[in-house]
Amino acid sequence: MEISFSSIQFLLIEIDCSSPTNAVCFELNSAPYLFIEKTFRSNDRTKWIRTKDLGQQFDSHLIGYAFGYRILLNDPNTLHSIIKLSYLCKERNRNFAFYIGRIDRIKIKNDQCTMGRLLTNVDRIFSNNFARNYACRVVLKSYRIVDRIICRHGILNDNNINDFLQNIKQLESDQLFEDCLYELDFKSSNTVIDLITEFDHIVHTDDKNRPKRISEQGHYGQTEQNNHYVIMRRAIMTPTRLKFFRPTACLRSRFSNIANLDYALRLTLSEDNNRMLNGAFTNTEFVKECIMPRLLAGIRIADRHYEFLGSSSSQMRDCGIVFYACDDKNQTAESIRNLVGNLSIFKRKVAKYIARFGLIFSQAIAYYHFDQSEMIYRCGDLTNGSFIFSDGGGIISNNLAKKIVPLLDTHPDYFPSAFQIRYGGCKGMLVRYDSNDDKDMIMFRESMIKYQADDDALGILKFSAPRSVYLNRPLIQILHEQQVPAQVFYTIITESTESLSKSLMFESNAYELMQLYHQRNLSYSKLHKADFSFLNEPFLRRILNHLLFYRLDELKRKARIKVPATNGRTAFGVMDETHQLNPGEVFFQYCHLDDDGLPTEKLVILQDQQVMVTKFPCLSLGDVRKFRAVNVKGLEHIVDCLVFPAKGQRPHADEMGGSDLDGDEYAIFWGTNLIFPGSNYRPMDFPSQQSPESEQDIVIEDIVKFYCDFLIGNNIGLVANCHLMLSDFHPKGLASKECLDLAAKYSVSLDFQKNGVNAKMEAKFIPDSSWIRPDFMVKRNGEFDVYLSTKILGIIHRHCSLMEDVIRASNTYLLANQENRLEKPNPDLVLNCWRLFEQEATKAFDHYCHLVIDHMEMLDIESEAALISNVYENRNDVATTVLNDLFIHFQSMFEQQARGKSDDERLLLISAWYAICFQRSDHIRYRYHDEPLFGMPFLVPNEMINLMKNVKKSIIAIPVTCKTIESEHIEMTCLIIMFWMDQLNGVFTGNANLRKKLKIFNRQSKRWYQIIEHRLIKQLIHKRLITIVDEYQRILTVIPNEQTDHHQVIAILFNQYLLYLYGLYNHLETLIANADLEQIFLLKYSILAVNFIEKLNHMENPPKDMTTQREKMFQYKLFLRLLIRNFRLETQGCETKN
Repeated sequence: MEISFSSIQFLLIEIDCSSPTNAVCFELNSAPYLFIEKTFRSNDRTKWIRTKDLGQQFDSHLIGYAFGYRILLNDPNTLHSIIKLSYLCKERNRNFAFYIGRIDRIKIKNDQCTMGRLLTNVDRIFSNNFARNYACRVVLKSYRIVDRIICRHGILNDNNINDFLQNIKQLESDQLFEDCLYELDFKSSNTVIDLITEFDHIVHTDDKNRPKRISEQGHYGQTEQNNHYVIMRRAIMTPTRLKFFRPTACLRSRFSNIANLDYALRLTLSEDNNRMLNGAFTNTEFVKECIMPRLLAGIRIADRHYEFLGSSSSQMRDCGIVFYACDDKNQTAESIRNLVGNLSIFKRKVAKYIARFGLIFSQAIAYYHFDQSEMIYRCGDLTNGSFIFSDGGGIISNNLAKKIVPLLDTHPDYFPSAFQIRYGGCKGMLVRYDSNDDKDMIMFRESMIKYQADDDALGILKFSAPRSVYLNRPLIQILHEQQVPAQVFYTIITESTESLSKSLMFESNAYELMQLYHQRNLSYSKLHKADFSFLNEPFLRRILNHLLFYRLDELKRKARIKVPATNGRTAFGVMDETHQLNPGEVFFQYCHLDDDGLPTEKLVILQDQQVMVTKFPCLSLGDVRKFRAVNVKGLEHIVDCLVFPAKGQRPHADEMGGSDLDGDEYAIFWGTNLIFPGSNYRPMDFPSQQSPESEQDIVIEDIVKFYCDFLIGNNIGLVANCHLMLSDFHPKGLASKECLDLAAKYSVSLDFQKNGVNAKMEAKFIPDSSWIRPDFMVKRNGEFDVYLSTKILGIIHRHCSLMEDVIRASNTYLLANQENRLEKPNPDLVLNCWRLFEQEATKAFDHYCHLVIDHMEMLDIESEAALISNVYENRNDVATTVLNDLFIHFQSMFEQQARGKSDDERLLLISAWYAICFQRSDHIRYRYHDEPLFGMPFLVPNEMINLMKNVKKSIIAIPVTCKTIESEHIEMTCLIIMFWMDQLNGVFTGNANLRKKLKIFNRQSKRWYQIIEHRLIKQLIHKRLITIVDEYQRILTVIPNEQTDHHQVIAILFNQYLLYLYGLYNHLETLIANADLEQIFLLKYSILAVNFIEKLNHMENPPKDMTTQREKMFQYKLFLRLLIRNFRLETQGCETKN
């Protein structure tokens, strides 16, 4: 068995005093690799062969679905190795935990609870309801979940599973069913909980206040909120398991327009260790044996049989496939293939067929439906006999483009010049020009038409806009070898890291970092101008920390360095339809950006200026080229696009990596010392290659086989990494024969997906464990030996690594101060009487937490800061659209709540939205990955900015009806807390009388003194309550109500004190180390405090203001006695069961 260190979630050394042996228990987050020893008769040699199960005598689901293991340790000295192992695990998995303790073991005596039997029961109970069946599979994804259901309070009961399924079956609607189970799935994935109890709690949440999930808003297919994206169920298939997930959002496609997505399943293939499938890390024959038959057989869920359909090129590279089941209109995977168009010309070309059919899955940000007045033309390409200069480029009239722009998420005053499109069997770019007769027309060139298909909608995948350009490792390597001085790069990287190192201490540097990652919905520049502190405002500080370490990771691993917008851009490549540009010339016009990175009306044309252009990825010296930018009349309307000439011996686009004009983007630089001296290097040749046709028409088996061959054989990453390594340590660098050979192989591998020809890597090029890699290519887990690279990439890497260590150490030092760890609200933003709108704020916050957690789970985002900043790894196309809708949704909700209110009341409302996030921060339902959610008020940034401006001017009129906390409240709360402590002492020590005499040594006066326990506790409580009132006076401000005024204040103070007690338990080691006697004295109550937080709020008949203090205390005592009695019964019940 082979287990990856990074897959180990926790280790627990089991100590058993009654046994001479110990045991170690551990839990994984993915299945291990299992091998069997096989002996070959020919030479008597043995070899370890990978297998997916333990044999017929064992449960076939065991390896794939059971992640808990227990190993007996006969040798006591092994413990030292286990402890050493824990350090390696922590290095590779930041969430790893290490424990030592005892375990109560329960043996399951039968096989009634196997995964196979469980899924059979699910199919039986929900045989006629697919939505519920699928939701059950999402939750019941492993034996860990099953064990939590069948074993409760230390008692094993096989019937719990059937009881659970029958219980959830009673839920009325399918939407409520899915909502509750998906919420249960999220909670079970992040915390150890009693699933049955938690499910009951979720169900009994007021259904009217439960916000809709994104998949409920229009269910599957198009959503009500936005017709740009749709919802689709998804799953991951590995050699040993099939794991289902809650539905995910994706942009619309031609497929979503013609199919019913309720019958679609988006499948991702993965290795058991969660890595992508590829030939470098995968036993190819084993994976083919495990995966290919299952893809051909399809996936059966309840009464649906999902069959293999296909995927787009990008989905295929990510090991993604769409499966489809027979829908309500009797459409199947086969009928959809026949419906999309005339693909008969590819009936014996499997790679071409897959690539062309995959066009229906291309995701578009908008669709424009044609009417009868609009004309579509078809014309030939511009060629010189050898090359096509107009490859992938067409024309759209200005009039028609103006109709399309309102569908796009563009700046109001910005008119895109070009559009990347899909239309039936057409793909490519459309550039807008004025038509002679003002017609609404489109002209497709022959190179854009891949096959004939009927369609009435034009899909817009992307449009021209101002885009930043970044340096990366291959480009830096090329420029350095083309004699750009190392000092140029070192200066750039030093300036970047110096600013980063100051971003934790100075507002100006923090703002500079935030501005590197413009967020259109959340204007950092406006927040900065309004005097929001990126260092002290808790939520903005979280975004700052997230961006800081994301930026450090970019610099260290990718050398990704942003070029100023006045010296470089990324732009679509298009052709000069006026035929005025000569070979060696380009036209480029760009628009200036404002502080938020948004386009302005100011335009700049590069005139008679040298520019440097490349297309990523670039590997050879000839891939980066210099041209002369000129101004040409007739092209002034084209902005943020790079215009290439339509004549010459060879298209300039083809000179750079064999690219074309069907949507390729180019990096352009000007006015910078990054431009290399001297002449252009000779460009490489990129001849087209095609695999031979099949002897017979292709069938589904051929398609699935090619998919598997591609997923296993795709070596594009291997070629690129090998090329980068060789370019560093080879004396001739990029000019060496080996690097040139690898650059040619890269071009072949890049087209493997669409032409079926893959580059073969000779053994000398394939890195193994004996290779010593340059230090800038070191893996995070440090698997390989490295050498110190003397070239520019090594210098940059070491500089960034050093700065990362310094910045992380600084951040750790800052957080060592407890005050810096506490995330407190800005008191200026918590207005007196914000509780006037507490009900509205609570409703909004419940809605926010539910939706945001749903979004983060759906999009696989780790934190709220990553979601709201829209900056994280592997961000997909739909993420920005979903985030835009999230901002729009909560801005609309705020306006609904603020309707009819005065300006001052609007300020109180946004203050309530702000304060409620901190009020509820200790509740687990308002946390994600153990972090409270603070971002809601910043989804309405203009209101927050208005609040800050008015606070600075001190012009907010606070209603006179607000009531603040008085000394009577403190005294009453103190008495209630003391009575609570009395009763707890009675329960657990048998003595409810706090009248013991205590002898305490005063270190200041160096003398002993006696004090009655009751008096000491009262002093400590009173002292802390005064501190709470001083710290939270604004937050604790209440709204008078003749029935519950005093009770509301007392309940708040009581909760805050219990939270304080509970917090002591979390700082146990610090209290003991500091010998803080007063707080240590209260520790015995801190363990129990969490069980009574907010319980005082639930009094059915709270004391009224007209009652005397004695009468009030009598009512509180009765209620507290009832609470403690119930708590004692629950506790004793658990002890009895255990």
